[in-house]
Amino acid sequence: MDILYIFNFESQHLESALARFRHSLASVAGQGARICVSNNSEECVLSRIGDVVHDLAYVHKPYRGQFSRAHGINFGVRSLVRSEYFMISDVDLIYHRNHLAAVQRKMQEGLRTAKRPLRMVFWNYNLQPRYQPVWMNMRILRRFAATSPRMESSDYDALSRLPHNGGGFAHGNGIIHLESFMRLRGYDEEMIGYGPEDDLFNTRIGKVNDIVYDRGDDTASIHLWHPRLRLIQLKKNMRIWQERKTFFENLVDPDWSDVMANKKKSSWGEIS
Repeated sequence: MDILYIFNFESQHLESALARFRHSLASVAGQGARICVSNNSEECVLSRIGDVVHDLAYVHKPYRGQFSRAHGINFGVRSLVRSEYFMISDVDLIYHRNHLAAVQRKMQEGLRTAKRPLRMVFWNYNLQPRYQPVWMNMRILRRFAATSPRMESSDYDALSRLPHNGGGFAHGNGIIHLESFMRLRGYDEEMIGYGPEDDLFNTRIGKVNDIVYDRGDDTASIHLWHPRLRLIQLKKNMRIWQERKTFFENLVDPDWSDVMANKKKSSWGEIS
């Protein structure tokens, strides 16, 4: 199974993002997956991650203009992914050493009864203290969270023992059927920066695939804390999301063409 990472960071965030990325890669290295990295940053980082995972499937295509996570995912899938089912991972997620084995076991169990291809979404724990002393304001807390060596590691077991503020389903990650992704024309590229592009994709694919939300700890991930980035046009993204999500949710027995994205873009998933 292929695991796809999208790496896109501006120079002021590159080093901290790269440190988290190396931890994430280390947590899945040796689990039998083909790891794919689509780097849309200005700087090529292959020489800085190749020692963590050997034989990476890697492409470097700098993204000009305002970054779109949706567009970056589409480009990465079309450029690198080859397996029937693939997994999307953020660069700051840490996995249990048996994560892939648990995922593949549950996927095979689901396919025995599913009447359509599967889309699987897993639980994610947010690694951030659930409380802090009264004297500790958020600025100090964030500085501590960003620099504490205990909070940046590839050791899932050690991280799982740290305080966290709960979690939720990682809607932007998990398992996707490649043929379904292509027929849907990927994520909606009108979403710029980061926004609810993942939830909108799940709404669309849920009309033509069977979605499994798995709450098990054996397939959960841990999210390394960092400041929120790239909220470029969040208000517009939210408006797009609300309008289209309502439309897709109200569809009854839709055809694939009814839930297709990027209908007006012949070059969807391409970065010039």
